[in-house]
Amino acid sequence: MGWNMISAISTAVMAFVILLTAPFAIRQLKEASRSRKLAAFANLGQFLQREEIRKARGALIHICKDNFQKWTTEEREEAEKACAAYDLTGIMASQKLIDRDLVAREWRNSIIKCWEQPNQ
Repeated sequence: MGWNMISAISTAVMAFVILLTAPFAIRQLKEASRSRKLAAFANLGQFLQREEIRKARGALIHICKDNFQKWTTEEREEAEKACAAYDLTGIMASQKLIDRDLVAREWRNSIIKCWEQPNQ
């Protein structure tokens, strides 16, 4: 058996091993991606559920009933906090750092209420 034959056999064995391990590598990549998305969502959830942000969202939802011109300085500051939190969330979603559909599904009611136009 010559070196050419040994080389051909080792190349065939390596190709076979690669074919066997490829599905496992792909599965690992998918699992890593899923884990990253879960960690990002958990961090976002903690951020959006902070008491300060929840109070700001509640205030914004409440004051949306009034004309913007009637809002006090404190109400505007609370609205700004809530909008900034959702703005950051939107940036993360647009950059595909978090799953946009998951955010929309979980916070849709709050997002809609925070962005409703005030009565004129």
